Amino acid sequence: KEIGIVKKTTKEIASVEINKKEECSKCGMCMFPKNAKSIEVIAINEVGAIKDDQVIVEIKDKGKMLGMALVFVVPLLLLCLAIGLNYAFIKNELIMLAMGVGAVVLWYVILAFIDKRLKTTKKYGTEIIQILKKEK
Repeated sequence: KEIGIVKKTTKEIASVEINKKEECSKCGMCMFPKNAKSIEVIAINEVGAIKDDQVIVEIKDKGKMLGMALVFVVPLLLLCLAIGLNYAFIKNELIMLAMGVGAVVLWYVILAFIDKRLKTTKKYGTEIIQILKKEK
């Protein structure tokens, strides 16, 4: 759960700016780029937050697990599959490398489209769960 400020809203979706906490500056495990002071996330807005409201956003646990699987596990499986198929049928190391890298690159292109869809789903996305300060 993080606290952020709503920057804009459209229908049931809001763009929320989250400031980087001081304790996060050395960790590097979160979604903040190294020198960024804040990030904007897309969140489901069923609580009716409007621009400049201070809100609490939450990333669903299912979304975290699915995200890790899509970003790390699937590419690893694709790489192993490409190498295994090549080893079984073609046995050319250069083609094996090209197939492995190509499969992973193609997956990340597909993942960009999947990410756009999942960001705005209640089951996996980020959601505004509470308004702390309502802008007048």
